[in-house]
Amino acid sequence: MPAIACAGDDKAFACWQDFRHAVNGLDSDLFLAELRSGSAHTNVLIADDGTNANQSQPAVGIDAYGNPYVVWTDDRDATDEIYYAATTFVDPVPLDSKLVTKEAGATVGPDPQYIDSVEDVSIIVPAGACQTDMQITIAEILNPQALPVECLGSFDLGPSGIEFNQPVTVTIPYHFAAAGSSAVPYWYDGLTGALSQQGITDIKNLVISSDLNALQFKTTHFTPFYLVVSDPEPSAAVGGGGGGGGGCSVSATGSGVPQELLLPYAIVALTIAVLRRRDRKKRRSVPAAD
Repeated sequence: MPAIACAGDDKAFACWQDFRHAVNGLDSDLFLAELRSGSAHTNVLIADDGTNANQSQPAVGIDAYGNPYVVWTDDRDATDEIYYAATTFVDPVPLDSKLVTKEAGATVGPDPQYIDSVEDVSIIVPAGACQTDMQITIAEILNPQALPVECLGSFDLGPSGIEFNQPVTVTIPYHFAAAGSSAVPYWYDGLTGALSQQGITDIKNLVISSDLNALQFKTTHFTPFYLVVSDPEPSAAVGGGGGGGGGCSVSATGSGVPQELLLPYAIVALTIAVLRRRDRKKRRSVPAAD
């Protein structure tokens, strides 16, 4: 039997155990569908674990914003455990929104010099940066993607996906995490599930007060942006933080550190060095020709 939850406004969500991809009765999945006005929307696969495990016994709930969340029984680790999945979505009430004209540009949110709380996200759009007049919005991402590092803030700058003719300046305040740590900006690539710094430049960490910092950077496009902790220890570093941008990325599901990534190359370099030394010894031991 499917689990069903009503969200109001003639809308409901149904989740059920499904065997459409099962082989010999193994690898059952869960699917979720929105039900509205007598018709069902696209089936959404829940918890694609990539194994032959079974997901079963779903229960559906509705959060304060009318979005569904699901809990279920999962045996991917050989024993039945409870798993949870929810919707990543943008707060319907933006922190700020303003019509920005192509000719004049504008500052959306407070001027950076007047930032005094974590909600004072600021965007400076220079004249000519927009390809046309547009409504620029700043909204908090609720229930953001799970990351392998501590997240200090996540915001959707809209219209998401828009490209600018020249960089805009974004300033995002955050509470100081720990002594010696700072924040690093990334944007979330929904196609790859990774965080990227591609196109982010001029990164600056600003001190606002004793317990409030701000991360300022430039970007040429809008998308969900995440602030993550940059640990001063090299082994825990996620990406460059100083003043440059680049193409650094980190998987949203990975947990590797730089040493693990460099280890295979270190082994290859050591092997080459040993072989070269052995070849030099062989050449010295060969008698000279008469």
